[in-house]
Amino acid sequence: MDKLRTPEKFNVEARNLADAWKRWKEEVELYIDLTMDSEDEKAKVKMFLYLVGNQGREVYETLTFEHPPNDRTFIQVLQAFENHCNPKKNETVERYMFNMRNQRPDETFDKYITELKLLASTCNYGAINDSLVRDRVVCGISNSSLRERLLRTLDLTLDKTMQLGRAAELTKERIKTLENPTAASNTEVNSVRHMTKPNTKLKQKQGTYVKHEKQQYRNNNSCKYCGRKHEHSRSSCPAYGQTCRKCGTTNHFESVCQSGKITKTRRPHQVRTLSDDHASEDYDSE
Repeated sequence: MDKLRTPEKFNVEARNLADAWKRWKEEVELYIDLTMDSEDEKAKVKMFLYLVGNQGREVYETLTFEHPPNDRTFIQVLQAFENHCNPKKNETVERYMFNMRNQRPDETFDKYITELKLLASTCNYGAINDSLVRDRVVCGISNSSLRERLLRTLDLTLDKTMQLGRAAELTKERIKTLENPTAASNTEVNSVRHMTKPNTKLKQKQGTYVKHEKQQYRNNNSCKYCGRKHEHSRSSCPAYGQTCRKCGTTNHFESVCQSGKITKTRRPHQVRTLSDDHASEDYDSE
């Protein structure tokens, strides 16, 4: 028994004092029963006062007893704390709070039902408790369509009310989802649009590459007018302005002449020459 965990001090400032007392009392009673002689009342009272803590002992000093401190029993001390933590409720006030409770904005149907049951538990409604909770649901729900359906339902019970309310809420959520696409869908559409958007920078890079390759091709191929490699321009060609010794025409060398025989007579109609106009067009078009 020495290994039992000592209960924590009682929190006299708990938000729900009645519930806190109920839980703490159960633990303390078990602890005292397991660690002490059940017939030694004075020792049990002292153990209780030790376990309850400083704030609990301050409350103890304010409580009213029929017997002096040395004659008080453990049961009497527990009852005094019970009365302190569970003061008698004003039934009229409790019922007023219950009947004024309507469903709040954004409050789920199940949450509303739970709150109504908690309020009704302190109203002393007895056998008609469930029927009054049902009536409060019909009056207090925010869904007017559901209210109309509940009013049309014969032999309506609390269980049936809860079943219809949950179904209506689920249907409403599904309709809302269908009418309003989710953010995830919007994100997916935007992603697709981004993927299909032309990449201008890539096209520019590709155009520059093609242009560079074309220039390289021109520079790496021999000139058809002089047979040499040089910058693709008329002014760079050494054959420009020269007379071919094979055919007698100008603007190309003998080594690349396309004429089939040697002649001293100028026959421009038989050989393609590099005239000023044609040479310029040829170089510019390549």
